[in-house]
Amino acid sequence: MSGHNIKRHFLTAIIVILLVIAFAILTFSFSFDFSGRVKEDNCKYEYVMRDVFADKNPKVVDIAMLGAHDAFSSGINYTSAVNKNEGGIITNKFVSFIAKGFISRMTKAQKANAMQMLMSGVRYLDVRVTKVGGVYYTAHGLISNTLEFYLKDVVDFLGTHPGELVVFDIQHFMYMKNQNGNDTDEYRQLFKFIKSIRNDRGKNLFDYAFYDGISLSNLTYSTATNSRTSAGVIILAKTNAFPQVYFRDGDATKNVPDNTQNIRSYWHQTNSFEELRKGINEEAAFVKDNVADNVFTVNQAQLTGFVEDAKLVRSVFLWSLLDMAANTNEKLVKDKDSFMSNIKEMKIFMVDNATSAKGDFVNLVNQYIREANEQLSK
Repeated sequence: MSGHNIKRHFLTAIIVILLVIAFAILTFSFSFDFSGRVKEDNCKYEYVMRDVFADKNPKVVDIAMLGAHDAFSSGINYTSAVNKNEGGIITNKFVSFIAKGFISRMTKAQKANAMQMLMSGVRYLDVRVTKVGGVYYTAHGLISNTLEFYLKDVVDFLGTHPGELVVFDIQHFMYMKNQNGNDTDEYRQLFKFIKSIRNDRGKNLFDYAFYDGISLSNLTYSTATNSRTSAGVIILAKTNAFPQVYFRDGDATKNVPDNTQNIRSYWHQTNSFEELRKGINEEAAFVKDNVADNVFTVNQAQLTGFVEDAKLVRSVFLWSLLDMAANTNEKLVKDKDSFMSNIKEMKIFMVDNATSAKGDFVNLVNQYIREANEQLSK
């Protein structure tokens, strides 16, 4: 090989290496997404239950709802601190340093704040709380914002929307490294803090829980909304020591009856849309034949953002949780027949980017959910 050719191949190799480095920097450093902003025009679903149930009194577990996965993660960005209570690869300082943008894209599940979600028809909130330095934050891998920031919106909404019902599901409470237990004292402190956050009417979240002593299986819409005179809230957490809190069941196992007490929510753990769609259909069929009809059933209709193992490559090209969800949500509501079939079995349709406007998602999903609720018997 001539010296000229050697030089040319050497330069080509250098260019390729530089392009790979540039691609890596772009991929792992930037935290923006392409999913678009929250459209205020879609924040018109502040009443999705009041009129539908004016002359109906269904059990609350039968009510179809739009849910927000990792509901309080809108504050996550490039500068967000790692939630060390969760553990995992992102707590590695080197990984966090070189891939902070990618990590933030794979952990921010919602673009909207709590009020925007509620005004867009969201009625099920997947809440994840962490305690750092004595302060309660929301988190999903990274710290999002204070719990107070989001909670204030929730109690404000409850104070001004009689007839609406919100499920506040504290799916994870992390108060020390790798801890997600049910320590009664820690929950007592958390609930004391929650009770300290009040709206202009002087009421806190627990003031809208009207079901003390009533099992979830017997709770009806009218009771939960104080005979339709108020908004209502249903609170779940992984503790059974408090009368206004329903016990939050643990992770469900695929195709395995799990003696569900109050809620079944199966995580598909995939970033492939085809695998997700297949999994949703299989879970709906399983729930129909194996899960009691007196518990909440959640359709976890979101893809997972992987920051490790072989699925990382696909995550890179899908770019962000918000972008994944914008595309996934559009596809899931495009097939109305499938959507309506699945929501008969899994009443809570939970997604990332619950306020996405792509494919007219917000309008269509609220239309379908209303139709499902109108079909409930009196």
